Amino acid sequence: MKLILTALCGVVFLTGCSTPSIKTVHVSEPRPAIPLSSVKFVSSAPTGAICVADILATARNSSCGAESAQVAIKKQAAAVGAPFVVLDNWDAAGQLLGIPDEFRIEGHAFALP
Repeated sequence: MKLILTALCGVVFLTGCSTPSIKTVHVSEPRPAIPLSSVKFVSSAPTGAICVADILATARNSSCGAESAQVAIKKQAAAVGAPFVVLDNWDAAGQLLGIPDEFRIEGHAFALP
């Protein structure tokens, strides 16, 4: 078991996975945090939902960059009390910024009143 865990840690290290940077702009009054398991990605905000925050995650463009950026967005949405996230911009190859080593994802966090 230790060997498998050590091997997995080595793979993560070699693929360049890193903690994504997060920027959040609050657009409504602060809300209490919610459990991470309550946050869902949705294609559109539920009827009557209010935008709580705009969230931007930037990570290294690697095999785990997209996943780490999504997890970071969900964690930030939970921290601001928003159970719904609508992804607005997904730049997997750095095409928008012209930075090929970065993965960028933007989302809007929503909550029901």
